[in-house]
Parts: sequence; C-alpha cells; structure tokens
Amino acid sequence: MKAAVVSLTKSMALAVAPDNILINGVAPAGIATEKAKALGFLPELAAQTALGRAAEPEDVADVVVFLLSEKNRYMVGETVAISGGYFIA
Repeated sequence: MKAAVVSLTKSMALAVAPDNILINGVAPAGIATEKAKALGFLPELAAQTALGRAAEPEDVADVVVFLLSEKNRYMVGETVAISGGYFIA
C-alpha cells in the first residue's frame, strides 16, 4: 500500500467525519483483467498470495459496493487491502 494514499484517506476522513461522510480506501493487489493476463505476471503474483490466485474484478467490486452501501455505517478512515493474503503470505 502507498503510504501517501493511506495518509490522505485518513486525513480526508477525519475532516469530513463530523458531517457523517465516510471516507475509506481500497488497495487491491493484482487483478486478473484481460490486460494483466496478457502481460503474463499473474501466475507469479498468484503464487505469492495465501489464496493462490489473483483477484477477479468482482472481488474488488464487492468490497467497494459494501463501502458505498447503507451497511457501512461505522467504517471510516480505513484502507482495505484486497490482496488474497498477499501481505500475510
């Protein structure tokens, strides 16, 4: 994750949280898009994740949909790593 983006997310969240605006970030690792597949680096990345695969676009979209939904009422200032366990493997 990029420290500047994480810091910006926290700063923005702190500034607008009193107005009940929830700012969060997402930090996806490799996503299995057609272009990424064509570049050929996904097998190497997948081998470095706990789940053994790259993220599908829907994996990232599901997290974003949650963050934008009414179900997210209390999560603010966080950056969610969508990595399949890349950071723990």
